[in-house]
Amino acid sequence: MSIELTEILAAMINFGIFFVILRVFFFEKISAVMDERNQAIRENIDHAQADRREAELLVQEARESARQNKVAGAEVISKYKEKAEEVYEDIVSDARAEAKLIVQRGTKNAERELQHSRREMRHNVVELATMLSKKAIGEDARVDTHERLVDEIIDKVGDA
Repeated sequence: MSIELTEILAAMINFGIFFVILRVFFFEKISAVMDERNQAIRENIDHAQADRREAELLVQEARESARQNKVAGAEVISKYKEKAEEVYEDIVSDARAEAKLIVQRGTKNAERELQHSRREMRHNVVELATMLSKKAIGEDARVDTHERLVDEIIDKVGDA
């Protein structure tokens, strides 16, 4: 395997002719395509950087919006808490007032029942005293006289 000088010279001449043909016919076209491709890549990089900056701004805006929404939500929760506390206080106040009315009604009913029981007891005592005096005296005694006497006795016993 010997390398001959003529073959090397022929290969170099062929390469030179090939290079000249490429340069004359295709270099400008290839160069234009390469320039277009470089320009397109630069534009894509510029767009990507602009999109990235815009995305960063959108993220910052979203974070700020989320923060504001959180603050607004806390304010709404606070308002509704206060409102709920007011409603709670109103309900408790109404319940206390109603309980007080129920106790007052119960007290009045108990007092009425007590008065009614006292009147009934007085009436029964008067009747019993009248019956006893009729038996003891043997004559008709007046009921209102006995009633007056029983009331006096009950008042004296009540004072004691």
